[in-house]
Amino acid sequence: MRRRSRATSKLAKARSRKAKSLTAVHHSRPSDSGQGTELARLTRERDEALEQQIATAEILRVIRASPNDVQPVFETIVRTAVSLCGGLFANVFRFDGEQLHYVASHNVDPSNADLIRASYPKRPDSSSQVSGRVIRTKSVVWLEDVLTDPDYDQRFPVAMGWRRLLGVPMLRDGDPIGVITVGWAKPGPALKVQEELLKTFADQAVIAIENARLLNELRQSLEQQTATADVLRVISSSPGELEPVFAAMLTRYASAKPNPAIYSALTARHFI
Repeated sequence: MRRRSRATSKLAKARSRKAKSLTAVHHSRPSDSGQGTELARLTRERDEALEQQIATAEILRVIRASPNDVQPVFETIVRTAVSLCGGLFANVFRFDGEQLHYVASHNVDPSNADLIRASYPKRPDSSSQVSGRVIRTKSVVWLEDVLTDPDYDQRFPVAMGWRRLLGVPMLRDGDPIGVITVGWAKPGPALKVQEELLKTFADQAVIAIENARLLNELRQSLEQQTATADVLRVISSSPGELEPVFAAMLTRYASAKPNPAIYSALTARHFI
């Protein structure tokens, strides 16, 4: 009996230790709900990254398709910014060194767009516009609630229903050449992912602007070279005769955007 009792006791103790070990292992593993939350977060981040990559690729495609025209690029940027940031609207402004120009928007009521357009071009300031603050500081500007900002002109947000604003500069060699802004209906804190996304769009906008500028300068240079070659050809084919030369100069100059004074002088000389 004693032997059997001792054996039974040892077996019970072994089973108890095993049960405690299994319980400890069970508690050391993450719960199913925790695993589900982490999986959901990773899936969401993956989907957001994929959406951003697709949007970036689309903007680059528009840049390639419209090398001489930046307007389609701006329109794609504001549309994509509203979609990916969950914003109420988005705008793009160009800065010429002195004044801001309203050039594109998405999801802005036509009457409100006309109201905004009527107030531009304007010099950048720090009261009525987040874009002005961006230009003056050359940096990102967040307004978590414009209705609590004492320096901000309240007329536009009250009329158009926005509360939170984000403005990101387009920088070329450190100097601002434009601004992208996004507005939300509800106030709230800054989200880094939205800021980084708009910075990417701003960089792409600068690429588009630079491409168009360089192509336009190249085209103008080629036109000038072609015009000079035509005039030289006329001179070589009509030595001693000025009339054909002036006629060729007038024709080539009229096809460009002539300076009125020079054009008048050429016209007067040609018909003397």
